[in-house]
Amino acid sequence: MPTMLLGTVFVGIGIAHLNVFMPSFVAAYFSHKVGVYTSLYSLTIMVGSAAFSLLTAPVVATFGWHAVMWLLVLLPAIVLGFWFYTARLVPEKVKTTATEKQVIAPKKRIWTNVRAWPFLIVFGVQATINYTGVAWLPTMMAHHHVSAGAISVIMSFYSFIGMPISIIVPNILVHMRRRGTMMAIAIAGVLSLAGAIMLFNQDTSSLAYWWTLTVLIGFATSFFFLYTMTMFAAKTDSPVETARLSGMAQAGGYFMSAFGPMLYGMAFTANPAGEIQNIVYLILVVLMIAAALLMAATKHLFKA
Repeated sequence: MPTMLLGTVFVGIGIAHLNVFMPSFVAAYFSHKVGVYTSLYSLTIMVGSAAFSLLTAPVVATFGWHAVMWLLVLLPAIVLGFWFYTARLVPEKVKTTATEKQVIAPKKRIWTNVRAWPFLIVFGVQATINYTGVAWLPTMMAHHHVSAGAISVIMSFYSFIGMPISIIVPNILVHMRRRGTMMAIAIAGVLSLAGAIMLFNQDTSSLAYWWTLTVLIGFATSFFFLYTMTMFAAKTDSPVETARLSGMAQAGGYFMSAFGPMLYGMAFTANPAGEIQNIVYLILVVLMIAAALLMAATKHLFKA
């Protein structure tokens, strides 16, 4: 258990670093194609996640669980080697001296910038919904007598729903005017609210019900994750600004989401059929939609 916990900490640090780094990397090297490369980055995350979800069980059954661990060591090692090779060939895009940082920092404090907080709220709520859904949707379905095989199939849709969204959404958002962006948020918000309202009538073993609910929750988390990741670069003027906004939103957002599965578990254990968790979920969805609309209304993070 100690090595499991330590390994989890290291993996979490790596994921957090890359999630903050990639939007600023895209802003630095592909500022003219933010939508395309955000789509590529997010699609790769979802394909990798879905692929490992499908591969883990057969690999464990055939070669044992150690084989999965070695596979998870080998793939990052290959990527790291490729990254070091590429870094030698690609010129440096961001060169900020210590003096420049001292001049920039006082004018562009991020945590006291009221326009930055909607980014944190949207990222935090979608992450909370996502991690809570992944942790508890299977248990909720099992509690309502859905078979294990059906749960596996339904949860696979949760992973795959984000793939087409990751291809379409970032490219559309970067080319939309403010009104179009707000319309897209409104449509996604209605679907998110539909999923939240469905939770109040979950006392059923209907596969159609649970499939629809899972797809709606998966769509909500995918859309608002991609929306926020795209806006990190779209609402800032430099990779340094993008990194600051991305770091602030994701630090606060992941801190918020860390409590989601635990608190939901406490409520579910106390009363599986209770309404408290559903009411909280509905409030979070409304908060996320409102914050997303504020993001769309913001022309630039550091300008009025």
